[in-house]
Amino acid sequence: MVFHKLTSLHLVSLRFLNEGLARLLFLGCPLLENLVLERCVYDNIKVLDIYATKLKTLTIENLELDDAGSDGLRQTVLKIFAPNLVSFSYIGPVARDYILQDPVCIVNVYIHLVKGFEKGSLKGLGYLMCKLIGGFYNVQVMKLSIIFLELLFYILSEPVCFPAPFCNLKHLKIYAGADKRHLQVIVHLLKNSPNLKALHVDFVTSGWIHWKGKWQPEDEAVACLAYHLQTVEISNFEGHDNGLEFIKFLLKNGLVLEKVTVIWSMKPEKPIEIIIKALTIMTFPRASQTVEIIFLEPKPLDCFD
Repeated sequence: MVFHKLTSLHLVSLRFLNEGLARLLFLGCPLLENLVLERCVYDNIKVLDIYATKLKTLTIENLELDDAGSDGLRQTVLKIFAPNLVSFSYIGPVARDYILQDPVCIVNVYIHLVKGFEKGSLKGLGYLMCKLIGGFYNVQVMKLSIIFLELLFYILSEPVCFPAPFCNLKHLKIYAGADKRHLQVIVHLLKNSPNLKALHVDFVTSGWIHWKGKWQPEDEAVACLAYHLQTVEISNFEGHDNGLEFIKFLLKNGLVLEKVTVIWSMKPEKPIEIIIKALTIMTFPRASQTVEIIFLEPKPLDCFD
């Protein structure tokens, strides 16, 4: 089965019968550049081996599975050899393991994990997330979901967490809660992104997340805040104390900040409370004398755009 001229392939709800056939499928597309695996079933596959030397974009999406017995890649190792891969998107349950060989060209990363790891070790899954993200050392644009932050928190104090900085990262978008754990992970990401220019934090409201603890920033240097971070967007903002403290931290340390945009949550608020919170933000000390603070009305909800 060979498709010599095929450059784009989008598979929807395909059941992979065994590892050999899956590998032959990708090997049989020598010019494949774009691959999307959407709601596919991998029940009988221990290793999903994607070998595609010309591949540039890869999207694996298992959010809404058609097969009730399928659980995405939870029981499957995702192994990728695509030395020309530029963009990688993974949307769905945590895979059993991730093996990315020679990911030097990847500059765009999008990771949206869904819950489904109750039986696993949270610390072990944290190590797995660190292993996955650590391979994207040349990434320029990165989007991360709230569950990714949850898992990474459990190994935040470990030396293995981000062994190398993301020196090329310019734009970081994070879906997070107002939980102090999430804010600790965000600051850790900022410390390891010395050349970051744009930060977007979308505060997510979720029924299974329980906000815990008051966040207080530590007094330590964050290189991107001192030299490169120019724009910050805080969306879905409800005015919670931790969120206010985070904005205060950015304004206090952002020496080259040009614009901070705060977009209010869709959740109904009393107008007077919104005004008070906006005035509170306007009183925060600013390291940048030219930073502009903008307040906007809520945007329609757009889950992990």
